[in-house]
Amino acid sequence: MEQLRNAHFVVAHEPSSRHFRVTRTSVAFATIDEMRERFHEVIAILDKLGRGNASLLVDTTAAPARNDPEFEAAFDPIRVRLLSGFRRAAVLVKTTVGRLQADRHQRQDKSGAQTFSELTLAEAFCAERDSSPPTSPRRVLSDH
Repeated sequence: MEQLRNAHFVVAHEPSSRHFRVTRTSVAFATIDEMRERFHEVIAILDKLGRGNASLLVDTTAAPARNDPEFEAAFDPIRVRLLSGFRRAAVLVKTTVGRLQADRHQRQDKSGAQTFSELTLAEAFCAERDSSPPTSPRRVLSDH
């Protein structure tokens, strides 16, 4: 069931499977402030629906590549907040460079999220049941 659709994201939730999917579109953010606002909308929906026993798949395959220092600095706390608190979290990437960047983020954040380049593997990972605690950020961060 779709929870949000805008120029930058589609957020879907399947209550029966406790699975969330956040799909990033190909539309670039015009400003850093716009990026923050759109991600905070997504985070608010995930918070409202509940994270603890759910899995999250973030599909970045259509997202425009971006790794300039200003964007990275603004995105760091948002990324941690987006991925934390889920039973399992997966990030789907399209390119080798995207995988390297996402893997670097996962090591930096210690979020427990896993990076995938194949949708079927990411979905299987999210569907697995285990007794692991929910993913957690390296530190508690505010939304701003």
